[in-house]
Amino acid sequence: MVIENLHRNAINAQKVIQETVKRLSENPPVSAAHSALKYAILTPLDKVPAATKERLSLLLQKYL
Repeated sequence: MVIENLHRNAINAQKVIQETVKRLSENPPVSAAHSALKYAILTPLDKVPAATKERLSLLLQKYL
């Protein structure tokens, strides 16, 4: 019974997270933090190794 409840809770938590991400992506809140990397990246992006760009692509996609 306990394991079943844990399993159901895990499934419910996944659903909540998926719905939250979906809603946030449809209407992201305005924040200065969304462009915080704009002036923080000091290395010219043409000098950054491709493997590094790939590894950090989720964070850097706006600037690549």
